[in-house]
Amino acid sequence: MKKTLPALICAAFLGTAAQAAQVDIFGAVDMYVGVNNAGGEWRTGLQSGGLTASHIGLKGTEDLGGGTQVFFNLDQAFLADNGSKTFGNEGKAFSREANVGIRGKYGQLSFGRQYTPHFLVFAMYDPTELSLGSSDSPYFFPGPAAVTGWDGGLVRADNSIQYVLPTSFGLTNFFYVALGEHQNASGTQDSNKLGNIYNYAAKYDNGNFSIMGSYLYRNVAMGAVVDGAQVPTKDSSHNQYLNFAVSYDFGVTKPVFQFTKKFASNEAVQNEFWMAQLGTATPVWGGNGWFLLLI
Repeated sequence: MKKTLPALICAAFLGTAAQAAQVDIFGAVDMYVGVNNAGGEWRTGLQSGGLTASHIGLKGTEDLGGGTQVFFNLDQAFLADNGSKTFGNEGKAFSREANVGIRGKYGQLSFGRQYTPHFLVFAMYDPTELSLGSSDSPYFFPGPAAVTGWDGGLVRADNSIQYVLPTSFGLTNFFYVALGEHQNASGTQDSNKLGNIYNYAAKYDNGNFSIMGSYLYRNVAMGAVVDGAQVPTKDSSHNQYLNFAVSYDFGVTKPVFQFTKKFASNEAVQNEFWMAQLGTATPVWGGNGWFLLLI
């Protein structure tokens, strides 16, 4: 009996916890047929990810009482046309998100692979909802290293810690740090700062009016590998990004203005640029029609 009673107590506790927890499966499968003319030759192909990325994930929550809740997110992207992994996500079981956190009356604290507040400015305000028609994706998506930085894209980051303050008077503050955990050729971590990301953002909503701004600072990792080649950099190399968006929903249409500026400490290998986009999203036949002007 001494051995059975603790087992019964544990089973009862686990049963109660399982009833309080909730786990959901979510995702999307998006495919389209692309037709284009390259060098006078028409080409047709089946592609994955037209309006949204193909992905599948698990998310769960559990109430701890007193308005406090723990949660997790696991999200994996894939190419639906051939079932393979997506570009730039080699070796990752959950390339989009892999994090755990706690939220309550004091805000939300989370750890793991998470979206940066810098990217959320694009995701929350782009009139096309970052579909194929988006004009600003080259400025955050994994692409030319000279644009997004030798350390990869700015959509999400590994080893990140994020604290989101409770919304007060329409204002929400985001504090985000991602640890680069830079390793040398022998596989030993040799720095506490190289590759680190520091990101602050604030979002204000008042009725139909919404505005969000972000500042991101990233230390460039020494000897980062790009396309299989070692890229020499200095300890002091860094990039800074300012990101800003504002919108107003008139009901019949929702105009949006976005501005992004990148500052590089070493422009010889890290391009500086600025981008401005003016667009509007208009409800049409149950969906959205949009117009963009990229400067």
